[in-house]
Amino acid sequence: MSERILVLGMGDVLRQDAGVGVHALETLYREGWPEEVVFADDNGFSFQEFGALKDFSAVLVLDSFQGGHEPGTVYRLGEEDLDAGWGDGVSWSREDVLHCLYTAELMGQKPQFCLLGMEPSGSDWGTSLSETLRGHFPAFVDHAREELQRFLPQHRDS
Repeated sequence: MSERILVLGMGDVLRQDAGVGVHALETLYREGWPEEVVFADDNGFSFQEFGALKDFSAVLVLDSFQGGHEPGTVYRLGEEDLDAGWGDGVSWSREDVLHCLYTAELMGQKPQFCLLGMEPSGSDWGTSLSETLRGHFPAFVDHAREELQRFLPQHRDS
């Protein structure tokens, strides 16, 4: 079984808060994680390639998420939440993710899955996060670090 972990940053970095997942991915990437952690953004990855997740033991998706709460709210969704109908507030199709996870299971390795999303404040044109999200961004990255640590093999064994 592969112990590789995929961290996937999603969103449009040209539309302010819609790019929060990619901004978080870049922050984590610069921190020097172990080699089993693979970083990708949605420009280089497609959930429509249904076998794409079979080579990973865990997948952490970072994205903006419109859940109807205050801007800066952090959401944590697992596969069971997507299956129950949550996840329509993201920039990708939850059905594609579920198909991708199901296909990986049929191919012999179903990864653990976690979506961390942050409620956006603005989606105007611009490459920087809104002032509101800039204030909440460190906490979002902290949540992502915690999830990533949880997925690492040495933490699963303890």
